[in-house]
Amino acid sequence: MSLTLKHLTRLRSLHQRIKTAQTGTPIELAKSMHISERTLREDLKLIKNWGGKICYDQKSGTYYYSSDFELKINFEVIAITLYGPNKDEYN
Repeated sequence: MSLTLKHLTRLRSLHQRIKTAQTGTPIELAKSMHISERTLREDLKLIKNWGGKICYDQKSGTYYYSSDFELKINFEVIAITLYGPNKDEYN
């Protein structure tokens, strides 16, 4: 599965909300993240497939992790300029 930068950013945000147990209901969470409930379910399933034990507390109205889980998503941009023998020519 190839994940876009937008999707990875969304997953990182979702993880942080679950980690702090401040998601709200599924409808509220989907609206606050500007996604459909179906997309939310797919993202939750993906995190579960990666080992996150996600539960939902109906009384508190929030998702939470039932055991410690850390999801690290980092981005790195590296610019490399290659010069030809005359240093004015680009490869």
